[in-house]
Amino acid sequence: MPSHFVSLKVSLDKRDNSSLGKINLSFEKLKPDDLEYPSLICANFDGASVNLGQKGGVIAKIREVIPNVLGLHCVAHKLELAALDANKHCKYVIEQFEQTVKGIFNFYHYSPKRRREVKEVADVLDVTFSHMSDVKQVRWMSSKYRAIEALQKNYPAIVTHLEHNSASGNRADDANKAKGYLKDLRSLKFLKHLYFLLDYLPVLTNLSKQFQLEDLLIIEIPDLVEAAVLKLNALKTTPGKFMKIFCEQYNVTERKFGDIKLSDTGKLSPVDFKTDKDIHAFLDSGINYIKQRFQHLSEPPLSYFEIFNFHKWPLSRSDLSTYGQQDLTNLLNDPSISPFFSDEEKDGIISEWVPVKYNIQNGSFLNPDVALSFAQQTILSYLVVAFYSQDLILILVILKESNGT
Repeated sequence: MPSHFVSLKVSLDKRDNSSLGKINLSFEKLKPDDLEYPSLICANFDGASVNLGQKGGVIAKIREVIPNVLGLHCVAHKLELAALDANKHCKYVIEQFEQTVKGIFNFYHYSPKRRREVKEVADVLDVTFSHMSDVKQVRWMSSKYRAIEALQKNYPAIVTHLEHNSASGNRADDANKAKGYLKDLRSLKFLKHLYFLLDYLPVLTNLSKQFQLEDLLIIEIPDLVEAAVLKLNALKTTPGKFMKIFCEQYNVTERKFGDIKLSDTGKLSPVDFKTDKDIHAFLDSGINYIKQRFQHLSEPPLSYFEIFNFHKWPLSRSDLSTYGQQDLTNLLNDPSISPFFSDEEKDGIISEWVPVKYNIQNGSFLNPDVALSFAQQTILSYLVVAFYSQDLILILVILKESNGT
């Protein structure tokens, strides 16, 4: 199927301060002259109202040209928002932990002298000093993981350097900053959250990277989300790699973490991640917000696409014969899909659904010649091609073109 680039012309009246102002959006290639049906079925945005606003957003402007186009919120952006929502329910992480991490970065980033000194300390301790990163608002998860990963690796050198600065700093302001950061870094709560987040964040950052794969199918997203949720749930009962390291390093009797004396003045208790209320509350909050953000995938019309995931088809022939029949009918009649097909074509697709399922499950399409022969004769031919490429994202967009009409 030929591809068409969308031409976007924008003119802005600077005197209008509204979100879109009097921006004139002209989508000249959304309905190419050589096609009898709309070429755009879906548009993907971040969640800003300027994009997804139903009245003045970009998606609303597109619908002035193609009324039934489906607007989706970017799944990677949804994941970031779910993680940020979870943070808001853990005041310590959002108000103190993150500020300490950012403060440490700034303390060294804006002082070449301090960077040189802390690297010299690392050399004396015979450790490699890792590049320190800031926590950014954009790509928050990946930037935060890099920041705390570097902090954990550099922890002994940073604490040693701050101890020296707090005691013999040339400026009172620098010495006071060093004392404040040192107190935070040596607190049990900071260390507990640092090592927990080193196990927690990779689950989300890896999921985000999977969401950004070019060949990811929308029908694969629910399984990826569920796998991530299971991994997060597992952290409640089975401490991760860094949580185990924390437990090995923490000595409640000597009030130490490794060789470093903790700054806590009150009574210290052993840390058991399996029963820790702070960690469990953080995990529960994260899991709940992830589920809420991706609930739309189990709702029509996106939920209908699940029938094309042949890995989930029933093994029983009798169950397979009726599997997906109603969802396929609903999908073809959905307002965002229906304009692509005539009533005759819809009937043809439904009648071909059973033999396509049979041939895929039977392994007939493993023979390229058989698959090609079948593809040349059916409206559902793109599903046959997708059996090899796994590229089902535009399956119904291309069905009509595959039939040579």
